Amino acid sequence: MSVYYVNIKGGLTASDLINDIANDSKVERVINSTLFKDDLIAKVLDDSTPLDSFVRDKLKEALTALLPKLDV
Repeated sequence: MSVYYVNIKGGLTASDLINDIANDSKVERVINSTLFKDDLIAKVLDDSTPLDSFVRDKLKEALTALLPKLDV
C-alpha cells in the first residue's frame, strides 16, 4: 500500500503506513519485496525523484524506523 501511495503523491500516507508497521509489536519481520525496494526505497533515496523535501524526510524517517524489521 505504501508503494501505491508514493506513486500517487500520497507520500505522507505512505510514511504513516510504514511507521504503523514499524511500531506494531505483532510484526516481527517485513518480507523481502522487490516492489518495495525498487518502487519505494530506491525512489526515496534517489534525489532526482520528484518528491517534496518534507515528504522525502518523513519517508526516510519511517524507513529508518522500519529497518530492524526489514529482510535485507
